[in-house]
Amino acid sequence: MEGFHLFKFFRSPLIAFLYGIFLASLTTSYVLIFVGAIGYTVATIETYKTFFFPNEDRGKFQGKTPGHPELLRTRYRFVPLYAAIWLGVIVTGVTALAGPRDGLLFEGTESASAAAICPEPRTPRADSCITSDRGTLSRAP
Repeated sequence: MEGFHLFKFFRSPLIAFLYGIFLASLTTSYVLIFVGAIGYTVATIETYKTFFFPNEDRGKFQGKTPGHPELLRTRYRFVPLYAAIWLGVIVTGVTALAGPRDGLLFEGTESASAAAICPEPRTPRADSCITSDRGTLSRAP
């Protein structure tokens, strides 16, 4: 039995909440916010547990002899891959936050894709653009 740890009890909801806030600043889709927050939470916690506490037995495996102890050493070959993936995720997140956003937390900010589709109002192509109730531009059907 693992026992109760206050930090572990609140860790997942807190991390999911923080990722949810991040994603809510980028999208208005509740599904994308929900699924993204859960996915990032699991990826973060599992990476943390696997690489920062590699010799700690978890859950039902506590006190049992590892079935394949050689894999504890093998996993270190994948550290560069994990680091590259996380670097890509972090760079993408920072880039997304640095650009224009139109999420639940930042309404009405013109997105870069809408600006590319709908040029300045005085050009002939601007007649095919409409403004939504959220203040963003999109191409008329």
